[in-house]
Amino acid sequence: MKNKTKKLDKYIGKYFGPNKITGWSISTEKTHLEKERLILEYDADKTADYPREVVDYVITDQPIDLSELREKRVMPVVEQLLAILTESELGKDDITYALETKLSESIRLGFLIANEILWGRETAKITLKQADKIIREKHITP
Repeated sequence: MKNKTKKLDKYIGKYFGPNKITGWSISTEKTHLEKERLILEYDADKTADYPREVVDYVITDQPIDLSELREKRVMPVVEQLLAILTESELGKDDITYALETKLSESIRLGFLIANEILWGRETAKITLKQADKIIREKHITP
């Protein structure tokens, strides 16, 4: 555990977007794929919980604005989706159908169900992780 702790100390003094990381801890919660999550501590006693892979991908030596942070956060997802699509050897029309129809509809339905359960909460403020957690807790299959 001590070696793992030293590796994670590399985050202190770095930035997650505009926020300077002042501390961290390992979350008891895992990601959807059972991977490690970190709780980052920022100035002004703020904390945030992120998958370690996301933290590793987006931390920087200097602060970045929220647009740059968004770009850094979505690129690993885009790269993974492209890898999966490349491996599947689907044609252009099937890829378009998968992304624009099936994936889009699955995400929309997941947010819709979660929003109905959380009545009154803005859909734009709910993460896919939060939507998935709510659906799983209620044993609902979208």
